[in-house]
Amino acid sequence: MERMNPDGSGRSKVFPFPVNQIRSVSPGRKWVIAILLRPDGNGVGDMAIPIEGGPPVLLCSTFCYPSWAPDGKRLHIPVEEQSQAGPGRSLAIPVGPGEVLPEFPKGGIKPLSDPTVIPGSQMVERAELVPSVDIAHFAFVNSTVHRNLYRISLP
Repeated sequence: MERMNPDGSGRSKVFPFPVNQIRSVSPGRKWVIAILLRPDGNGVGDMAIPIEGGPPVLLCSTFCYPSWAPDGKRLHIPVEEQSQAGPGRSLAIPVGPGEVLPEFPKGGIKPLSDPTVIPGSQMVERAELVPSVDIAHFAFVNSTVHRNLYRISLP
């Protein structure tokens, strides 16, 4: 991945390793969340890569689709998938001033983790969400299926 100034000058590499897929960029443009090879060499994972240099941070032990709050003060990481039984859950992890990430567990956040895994985190009762500035408000898709079991034509 490379960057440049709006006029096309100042081209440079953002990071010196291959990236599988870019998922998002933090609101303050300090971090890129991307899928890349895990540091332990066991496949790929969701990593936060500091744009100004430094080692990538493994966010989750499995794929997790993290999302940033629009003000950059929280990073939401799903810890329980949405299912027919419930909406799932996410951790709202506080991000320090200047988008400084807290220390993550070495192998990333594991599924079904509780807020104690990272101090100051809060649980949000929804896995797949689009966060807002306020932790209590977020957008999500609520899908329902209605089926016609008897195959009767309905008007």
